[in-house]
Amino acid sequence: MMFFKSKTYCTKIMGFLFIFSMGIICQRGHADTIVLKNDEPVKGVVVESFKDRVVVSTMDGEKVIMRTDINQLVYDREEQNLVSLAEFYQDKEQFSKAYYCYSKALGINPEYKKAKEGLHYVGVYVINSDRRQKLDHVQKMNEGEKERQGIIKENIVQDKSQKLKDTLGLVLSKVQQNSVVSEVVKGTPAAKAGVQKGDIIFAAWGRSAGYMDSEEILDRLLSPLMDVQITIERDYKIYLEDSVEKYGNKAGIKLGYSEMEGMGVEDLAARGAASEAGIQTGDIVVEVQGQSVRYMTIQEVDSIINSQKMKELSLKIKRDVVIWKNLEETKTVF
Repeated sequence: MMFFKSKTYCTKIMGFLFIFSMGIICQRGHADTIVLKNDEPVKGVVVESFKDRVVVSTMDGEKVIMRTDINQLVYDREEQNLVSLAEFYQDKEQFSKAYYCYSKALGINPEYKKAKEGLHYVGVYVINSDRRQKLDHVQKMNEGEKERQGIIKENIVQDKSQKLKDTLGLVLSKVQQNSVVSEVVKGTPAAKAGVQKGDIIFAAWGRSAGYMDSEEILDRLLSPLMDVQITIERDYKIYLEDSVEKYGNKAGIKLGYSEMEGMGVEDLAARGAASEAGIQTGDIVVEVQGQSVRYMTIQEVDSIINSQKMKELSLKIKRDVVIWKNLEETKTVF
């Protein structure tokens, strides 16, 4: 389906992306490059990206750089640059441009999860752009009127929080920079999807939720789509007593490595300790025994698992979850 209004519009976008891509090629050195406002370059690998900051791994260790201090961020991988550009357009509500950039990123890497989820998210806004703009305008006017009447933003967030509980069955609490699930209503879409109390909403529709303000994360979860795609972060306790070693460790986890996602669970031993604890194939391992696995090898993780004398292992994972809304909840969105 074509979403562009004219050949001229399409040509301008293609020209811009060609120049943008050439800039990437010229600056590539097999590392991501951050140019600060003082023109100082920082080379390394961006290991985490949030709306207001990035975490980059350099030869001198990890650095947290606020986006307000960044003049330009160029990833080593072209699809990452396209997704970054798509997110820029998305934040400006230029959804057709965002859709195009997500599509180009998927053309380069069809398995890039952030591009898949972003494309799905902005697609509905592109299709319904005119009506969506009118509804957004009315909503902003209503919210402005509420503020003039003395109803502050906190109450608007409370209204959206109640809507989230009514539609998905989720109640969130802000704990430092994280949105944490403080309640899951039994029998609701969130409960059916397997979301649990204590889960951290790590990402929503491919965008990192850390450091995202409460209203923004609520808006993303209350999107007009039939499904809500999130990534949760969860802690597990795995009991290793009487466990049999398989796949190189007593938890029975076959670990693999993906360049884009990190260390993940490729397979589980049937009735193994990890499987019994609730670990699933496809989970991404974040921490083992409280230690980040970001710079560990699979052999190092296996060694930590096998060295646990107390027969109890703590594992933190990330998991993609799709929450399907009830049909009656989406009939009058547009």
